[in-house]
Amino acid sequence: MSLSDSLKKLKFDTRLTEWYIKNNLLTQEELTKVLDALPDVAANIDISAEDDDDVTPEETH
Repeated sequence: MSLSDSLKKLKFDTRLTEWYIKNNLLTQEELTKVLDALPDVAANIDISAEDDDDVTPEETH
C-alpha cells in the first residue's frame, strides 16, 4: 500500500477526524455519510471470556 493510500484511510480514523474537520479537509457531512455506510456488527460480539476468573465484581456502595 502506498503512503498516499494509507493517508486516505487515516482521513476517517477516529483520532484524526476532528483535526481534518478543523482544517477543512473533511466535512461533517462526509464523515456522517461514511459512518452511516458502516455495517452494524453488534450481533457479532462475544461477551464470554475464557479467563473470567480475572474479573472481579465491582463493589456496591
